[in-house]
Amino acid sequence: MAWNGKSVLAIIPARGGSKRVIGKNLRKIGGIPLVERSIITALKCDLIDNVCVSSDEPESLLIANKYEKVIGLKRPDEISDDKAPAIDYVKHALKEIGNHDLVIILQPSSPFTTSEDIVNTINQLDFENGIEASVSIMEVDQEYNPLKLKKLNGKYLEPFFEKENGKVAAHEIPKLYTRNGSVYVVSKNLVEQGIVISDISNGYIMPRERSVDINTEYDLKIAEFLYQTMQDEI
Repeated sequence: MAWNGKSVLAIIPARGGSKRVIGKNLRKIGGIPLVERSIITALKCDLIDNVCVSSDEPESLLIANKYEKVIGLKRPDEISDDKAPAIDYVKHALKEIGNHDLVIILQPSSPFTTSEDIVNTINQLDFENGIEASVSIMEVDQEYNPLKLKKLNGKYLEPFFEKENGKVAAHEIPKLYTRNGSVYVVSKNLVEQGIVISDISNGYIMPRERSVDINTEYDLKIAEFLYQTMQDEI
């Protein structure tokens, strides 16, 4: 276990009270609650030393405590509302569980993350060159590329950012990427500076089919559909 001699803590944030997907952490894909899917994935990753579920939700903590190697960490009320920044629960976990050199955040809302995705994201770190954070990303679909975005001026369609200048084919448009919400890795050093998502980080590209991020009931239906139809691929 550990990565290059550095101890690794995986935090699964499972705050209750989701407004768009009621009881989100406990909703099931393939018969397994989302928070439990994250636990199972984390336990399969050999680089992780400790796994904790940080939650104010009793049901999520009960699920965590079913697993001998998982710590169910009760999150204080003052850092449990929907406006509390991620840095608060990360610092709380490090204080309660003991310092680790690296922190991994695994979101229950990303049900198709694999242990290999975790390993590959960690391996993007490059301490020798000052890269102490890494994150999973996915390619942005062509139709959402900024070159394609338009706005309406009355009925007149005009560029939102810049003119396409005839660039309509996929090979003519630069590839762009966005965080997919699946895996975040950050050093203790950055956490102590109040940083969870660093502007200086490396990215690991995950495929679209594993990059589902559940934030709405529609997302949940898409995830269940993918699970039923693409189990061998996700």
